[in-house]
Amino acid sequence: ELSVELCPTIYRLDGVREDPFPSSDLDWNETVVYSGGAKRLVLRQIKYPDMDFNELIDMEAHLGTHAETGKHLDYDRPSITDFPVDTWIGEAVICDFSDKIPIKGERYELTPKDFEKVKKRDIVLIRGSLPYSDAPIMTEAAAKCLIDKKVKLIGGLEPFNGVVGTDELRNVHNMFHENDIVLVQGMINLNQITKERVFFIGLPMRIKGLDASTIRAVALEEKD
Repeated sequence: ELSVELCPTIYRLDGVREDPFPSSDLDWNETVVYSGGAKRLVLRQIKYPDMDFNELIDMEAHLGTHAETGKHLDYDRPSITDFPVDTWIGEAVICDFSDKIPIKGERYELTPKDFEKVKKRDIVLIRGSLPYSDAPIMTEAAAKCLIDKKVKLIGGLEPFNGVVGTDELRNVHNMFHENDIVLVQGMINLNQITKERVFFIGLPMRIKGLDASTIRAVALEEKD
């Protein structure tokens, strides 16, 4: 299981409001603070005349463990449903950078050499152990390497890191999206994977026009 569980605010039929985090602001949940702060997720219970129950869902697309496409930057680019099914399913390689710690205050900079084991059309899952401000930086050279290998998807707690506010961070982000490489943020439990290669499944909602979608991501490992 590589996805976070989302905890909505619930408005029940009896008028009671259930808050996942009572101290949070009205109608907002903050389960995914590493993916942009508070994200809207509200369920409103409804009941049909035949007495069956249902829920209305009010949510942001960039919520929890989610995939984003180039449409996030340019509304004319392909949306979630424009990508073939095999974008979301396939062989994935674990790139473990847990040992890439800052030296004398300088963050480690990833290079093409750090991605030598990535094969053409791989799904790339990036594993780390450091907070964003100390994690290795994805350089433009490393990003170009992954683009040249035509990887389908890059995922992780943050699929790439950089110095917030710099041109390089924005350029790397844009490079991936301009080449229609899907980015998955908010992944968990990558440290529980024991194999270097796994079979990944992370299907989005099939809603036309979305720039992003929450996904249920899992990794399947071969038994020893």
